[in-house]
Amino acid sequence: MPLANYCTRTWKGAHDGPFNDAQMKVFISSVIQGFETYRSAADEAIRTLSHEPVRAENFPASPNTPQQACLEGVRESDALLLILGQRYGAPQANGISATHEEYNEAKRQSISVLVFCQRGITRENTQEQFIDEVESWTSGRFSASFTTESELEKKIITALHRLEQRAHTSPTDEEDILQRALERMQEIDDAVLSQTLLAVATACSPTQSILRPSELECQDFAQGIMNEATLGEFPLFRADTAVSSQIRNDALLLSTSQEHIAYSFQPVPYSIPTSSSRRSGRYQQASQFSMDAPRETSNQSVDDPSLSLLIDDQGSVRVTRAAVHQSRLHLGEIQSFIEEHIREGILNSIRLSEKLLQRIDSNWRLSSVAIVVGLLGPIHHPWRTRRQQEASPHSATIGYGMNNEPIIVHLNPAVRSRSDLLGESALEVAEDLTVLLRRKVRDSQRL
Repeated sequence: MPLANYCTRTWKGAHDGPFNDAQMKVFISSVIQGFETYRSAADEAIRTLSHEPVRAENFPASPNTPQQACLEGVRESDALLLILGQRYGAPQANGISATHEEYNEAKRQSISVLVFCQRGITRENTQEQFIDEVESWTSGRFSASFTTESELEKKIITALHRLEQRAHTSPTDEEDILQRALERMQEIDDAVLSQTLLAVATACSPTQSILRPSELECQDFAQGIMNEATLGEFPLFRADTAVSSQIRNDALLLSTSQEHIAYSFQPVPYSIPTSSSRRSGRYQQASQFSMDAPRETSNQSVDDPSLSLLIDDQGSVRVTRAAVHQSRLHLGEIQSFIEEHIREGILNSIRLSEKLLQRIDSNWRLSSVAIVVGLLGPIHHPWRTRRQQEASPHSATIGYGMNNEPIIVHLNPAVRSRSDLLGESALEVAEDLTVLLRRKVRDSQRL
């Protein structure tokens, strides 16, 4: 089955959303009691731009609980205005306030969030903690401040207008972005599919070239990408592994496959921190693939041909690694998909992808991303937890009717904010993708 068949349109904004119509639905999220005048100012700002405000005060009678009604209102909206003042709001049964829960729901649904914080006030401690989360450097949102109702109204109008302009200039087409990620999956060489690969591909939006062709072919650029993938925070390659470099299908491909060894890097001296002196700031000279004290990396075998990294001029990234750790198997042990290993591989691939995006797009011109995860090659291994594998390493139940069709999954909606590649959001994405992958593997094996 072609990988393209896995591409399905699920995001309402791709064709029939607000950025193709004249009107957006904008949810107003804040405490209500004592904040009525500010909510009215937000309402007026939204109507000034001919959009539709969504306010809990205006909801009709419904058999739903207030929680269900408000979260449904968030899901049906195209943007959320988060207006934060002195009070946090009453914690609900889940331990957070209604406003906090609405913010979390908007993030889960990849709905644009515009944050406005009142200044010149003394906030509750819980509100201070919430604002710290919302304004987190790596996973939060940039906020605007206000004092009066009129100032808030003006700043909301400005922010919504900018949101309109950005979306009209480069509307996010989920199907197109998802297809680009899937196409990168299709390009994986059959030669390396003798073992099962775990592949993670990301494609970004708005669609635009971030790198010039000459930059993509520059040896210094390839060296910088190699450095990040070897010595960075989320390494893929070992420092003593031979890695080839070539331009393939308008992308830079780094690979340990012997098929590409003719394009291998030549060692280039540069300064790196040693594993023992990184914190003290002392440095030593080393070459690209030879270090006296190599860092702990991906735990892959030195001659593992499955490792590869691809990056193209539009910021698409694809990372492949072995789905089964050969080096961790003991004599006679059954090769299995270990859930914790799969989740760790997905998470590290996502985080490495964002590190590479920071190198080529530090100004965040690429603001949205689709993430596709696949198992390619033999899919006959049982799916087990690490505890299950340790309890019964030499026996497992494997279903009949298995095939080697690729197992491909993505989230719904597939297009997410690029900030979801960071911090705790990345962990949640990896956990969800792992669950979807497990379900499909077990379905394919008819267990």
